[in-house]
Amino acid sequence: MLDEIALKYKTDKGSQGHGHTKYYEQIFLARREQVKTVLEIGVYRGASLRMWADYFPNAEIFGIDCNPKVAARTKHKVFIGDQEDLIFLQKVIKEINRPIDLIIDDGGHTQDQHIFTFEILWPCVAAGGYYAIEDLQTCWSPRHRSTKGLDSMKYLHNLAEKVAIRYLTKIDIETIKFANKIVFVEKGK
Repeated sequence: MLDEIALKYKTDKGSQGHGHTKYYEQIFLARREQVKTVLEIGVYRGASLRMWADYFPNAEIFGIDCNPKVAARTKHKVFIGDQEDLIFLQKVIKEINRPIDLIIDDGGHTQDQHIFTFEILWPCVAAGGYYAIEDLQTCWSPRHRSTKGLDSMKYLHNLAEKVAIRYLTKIDIETIKFANKIVFVEKGK
């Protein structure tokens, strides 16, 4: 179902592109009508926002992008700014003003952005909600390397280790699911 919607809107998330839709569907098919809020970072031309709106019929869909022209291409609220700007992200959080069921990081794909944005936005994820980071293959791309010595994959593996021994840690992550070019982090209930 989600892949058909992705193909309809010509987003690269479907089987004709990155193939992420099958993983989203595994997680959300049975509960897609319960999803109330979605935030996607990096919306390009807005096709994925339209896809999410069709797939999650009861959700309000938000986007973040650094290109001001994007906001004119969609009916959904798109915040224009840099995903590594703390003040900007705080304004986004304040305006959305509710827990977010699904956050998708399909933004700049640098390792600095992955980690910074996750750490700022993770507290906003609803209990039982998910934070997805797409296109993880960029972690091995020289142009997406960290300027601060950060490593997204090591960071995520460190989180996974904490989940494995959660009884010893105070982590609020229920599961971490790695798939082809994508990771899903589920918040505990």
